[in-house]
Amino acid sequence: YMRTVDPIWDMAEVIDTPTAAPFVYPRLTADAAGGGTVTAEGGGITVADATISNITLNAFRYASIQPLSYQLWRDAAFDLTNLLAKSGGRQIGIAAGSAMAFANGSTGPNGYVAGGSAGATATGTASGTSFDTFFSPADIVDLYHSVTPAWRAVGSWMVANSAMTKIRKFRDSQGMFQYDPGIAGQPQPTLLGRPLYESPSLAAVAS
Repeated sequence: YMRTVDPIWDMAEVIDTPTAAPFVYPRLTADAAGGGTVTAEGGGITVADATISNITLNAFRYASIQPLSYQLWRDAAFDLTNLLAKSGGRQIGIAAGSAMAFANGSTGPNGYVAGGSAGATATGTASGTSFDTFFSPADIVDLYHSVTPAWRAVGSWMVANSAMTKIRKFRDSQGMFQYDPGIAGQPQPTLLGRPLYESPSLAAVAS
């Protein structure tokens, strides 16, 4: 039930941590500098060193417990356990999903909003038309091209409900919708060819 309230659970790579001990992963922070230059036959090859560091991933627990009387559980004319599981699962999903977006990596996960950097600045205003109120189709294109082609090829969009509403209304110069709702059997909508997800954790469209 937790997975139904935030798409991050279907997008993220899940790593089992049976002991909850931190994981230390190496990461490449800069490609080799000076490599790939033209080298004459018999000439010395330029030494190129990549910059490698590491990142520590910590485990954070999100849990819920709900007390109920034995008499209520015994006498309930419906599946009370299933109802409580749904209620608890939703609350855990909402709380943990928000942390996956905004936590600082110290008291919670390193959220993708908190840990990310600005890719582009929107040009719309609060008094703009329906297309440029706060952000426009052109701003979406600028954001899309603010990352390298390698990341664009595997990236996804994550937007708030109000942003999804705006995006679904975007049209090109021919009046065609830019939003693709998907087809039967492949219902995941796309924007500029990449999957588009709606997250309840993200802030509403605003200045």
